[in-house]
Amino acid sequence: MTCYAEAVSRAARDAEVDARELDYLRALRGVLTISERESREAFERAAARPGKRAINAALADDLLAAAEKERLPARARALQLPEETLLAWTREAALGILNRRAEALVAARRLSPDEERALHALARSLGGR
Repeated sequence: MTCYAEAVSRAARDAEVDARELDYLRALRGVLTISERESREAFERAAARPGKRAINAALADDLLAAAEKERLPARARALQLPEETLLAWTREAALGILNRRAEALVAARRLSPDEERALHALARSLGGR
């Protein structure tokens, strides 16, 4: 499994697993008798760094713009991940942003109209209301 995991990691390093790499990994998986579950787990581990880096870049301004949100499925496909995995990582990052914002507001013991609008905009951009 270590050999397969390393091969998957090398393929995912550039945030895209191309067709040639995917063919190689499928062949390697067959030779090494790697299960579908083990393969999926290897892809998730290998894609975590480039996938989360892309999410953090998309959220750099603490908002997930519509264009960025629309690119998430393509990013998941490029990394051979289920879209749900990338969405879960996005929700995790977004919750971190919301928590930091909320903690700052609580510490300041106030919520200005601008901050309220910013929180609402953030929630909307992340799929909230």
